[in-house]
Amino acid sequence: MSGTATIFGRVLDIDTMEPAPNELVLLMRPSGPTGGMPVVTDSQGRFFFARIWTGTSVLITAGGRRTVHLDEHQRLDDVTLLTQRMASISGRVVDDAGQPLPSRRMSAFNTLAINGRPNLEHFGFAVTDDRGHYTFPALVRGSYLICACDWNQGPIDPALLSLLGPAPPGGRYPTPLQVDTSLPVYPPTFYPAADRVSLAVPVSIASGEERLGIDVTVRAAPGRRVSGRVGGGPPGLRADGVRLRYTDANGPSPLSPLKPTRVNPDGRFQFEHVSAGEYIISVRLDDFGPAAEETGTGFTWLETAPATRPETPSRDQASWFANVPVTVADRDISDLQITVAPAPTLNGTLQFVTDQGNPRAIDAAITTRLILSSVFDAPGRGITTSVSATVNPDGSFEIGPIVPGAYGFRWTASTEGPWVKSVLAGSREITDMIIDVGAGGVSPLRVVMSSEPRAQLRGQVMVSGASDVMPTAIAVFPQERHLWNQLPASSRRFAFDFADQRGHFAVNGLPPGDYFVSAGTWNPTWAANGAMLPDFDKESAVARRVTLTSGMNPPIVIRR
Repeated sequence: MSGTATIFGRVLDIDTMEPAPNELVLLMRPSGPTGGMPVVTDSQGRFFFARIWTGTSVLITAGGRRTVHLDEHQRLDDVTLLTQRMASISGRVVDDAGQPLPSRRMSAFNTLAINGRPNLEHFGFAVTDDRGHYTFPALVRGSYLICACDWNQGPIDPALLSLLGPAPPGGRYPTPLQVDTSLPVYPPTFYPAADRVSLAVPVSIASGEERLGIDVTVRAAPGRRVSGRVGGGPPGLRADGVRLRYTDANGPSPLSPLKPTRVNPDGRFQFEHVSAGEYIISVRLDDFGPAAEETGTGFTWLETAPATRPETPSRDQASWFANVPVTVADRDISDLQITVAPAPTLNGTLQFVTDQGNPRAIDAAITTRLILSSVFDAPGRGITTSVSATVNPDGSFEIGPIVPGAYGFRWTASTEGPWVKSVLAGSREITDMIIDVGAGGVSPLRVVMSSEPRAQLRGQVMVSGASDVMPTAIAVFPQERHLWNQLPASSRRFAFDFADQRGHFAVNGLPPGDYFVSAGTWNPTWAANGAMLPDFDKESAVARRVTLTSGMNPPIVIRR
């Protein structure tokens, strides 16, 4: 793989713009075998590659990547790369008597603010050792909430917390018995000793910083039993259809839901050793099993019909749901009666338009199934539902059932094939918007798809003489500011990518419209995944305004 080209360069810290010593730089081909040529920067952040193959190569650091093109005997001098120095947070987890709590699963949540709107992103796990110590070793700069977040039921084997008792009179299923109401519970606790998100103290770290002594004190509390029965839906309640979700009146809670100790097919359920607080009992079930839970980022797309199409549930096989608030205080809660209700089904029509906006027939060879997925669902964190429907020859479709809650649609960014131009609920435009699906659903949907090409943009970043650092990131975001607060539902209107060593960049797949284009030193890989987003308000003040039409647009120049 040797050649005749040479690369000289340096690596700078993306936060401080200071040289980054002992930083790994990897040189790779864009395609081909895995691996590559690694080097480590010297004390001044400099690196050197000799006898490099010709053609296109990629330089990779922890802060991103840069594409370079090399000819025979070419020498590239002063190639500037940016990196992110990993930071760490460590401390101990102890109880209120100062004793260490081993084997506690810790979570770090990045406290992102998207244009002033708080958002918590789970960033990593850690586990305490026998002395209660934990370490998060690879964090990027930012502000974090540190939480001992597992639902720990105290120093007792969880398998002993529930025993099968005798069958009740006239009943078929045994009832779980509570072992001891005095057993301590160590509830989820945020640093330094907060039992809810709104009381947690954020921990801020700079690039490469090591924060020590972030100790979390978990106070033991009496645990309570929460039990009842689910009725009103199909028979045969499944265990993973019932969850107890912690709520926080002052904002969203990132805590995972609590699983029941026991669920009987006749609808009876039981949660053991629940600490005091505000909760919601969430029930999701249907004739085919519970709705999918925590399946990841949702999106919406069109696909060709499979060879064997799965049977679409009929209306009498709809999903059922219930969200019942529960306050756990100083005594057990028993005999809760939870009645599930059928989830609504959304109806609509699919319409194709030509490049000129004229209606045309639906091409069954292109698409016959419409699949919609939620991005998030109230209450709190936890349920991501994917639903689909077959589009009929006349363009009508039925989507659902959908559990009521807040939803956003995600769209593919492919530059080929038809794409969704607009979605209307009645007369209301909901394209790229977070929508609220109530118990009665929403107004009939009208989905309009276009075959016109999506926008493609080429350009170059020109850096002023006062700076010798080339911005490596490009952000394209809509001029409609209300869409900034609709993420991730509006994510198809945002694009983040790298510029090459000469400042050239290319962005494809955007819907036509009015955009800001800005260059900076953020990490576009993180931004494209919804993390560490640029400050859109700040960037818009120095960004270039462009109106993108379908197809290839004239090249632009961004000056920084």
